[in-house]
Amino acid sequence: MVMYPVVNESCRVLAEGFVIRASDIDVVSVTGYGFPAHKGGIMFWAESQGFKHIRDRLRYYADKYPHAR
Repeated sequence: MVMYPVVNESCRVLAEGFVIRASDIDVVSVTGYGFPAHKGGIMFWAESQGFKHIRDRLRYYADKYPHAR
């Protein structure tokens, strides 16, 4: 759950064109943020979890905790 907002922001960064591809975010997450290299980076990890699953969980938590927005 803690990583879901990071994935969400990473998707926004990609969609807004600040990076060219998801693997650029993976490189930064491993070398800059200390994300475990064996997991492949935040976007690689997110893809293995399923982006739809992560989106659904973010919606669930947003509905459950509306005051935290």
